[in-house]
Amino acid sequence: MKTPLHFVLLSLFLAVRAFAQGNLDWHLEFPGVKIAGNLYYVGTADLAVYLVATPAGNILINADFP
Repeated sequence: MKTPLHFVLLSLFLAVRAFAQGNLDWHLEFPGVKIAGNLYYVGTADLAVYLVATPAGNILINADFP
């Protein structure tokens, strides 16, 4: 027999799993765009990632995904 606790735990599990999927547009490819000078947008369709190109090396800003 199922108890209310089982339903609560199942609901919580499903909610966490759905939240973990994130926004699908976060993984949708988007071409890199030069903004100005040495600043580029290299993110996805819905997740902003910026690249600053310098002679000493490149710097990614807001790079949460590999």
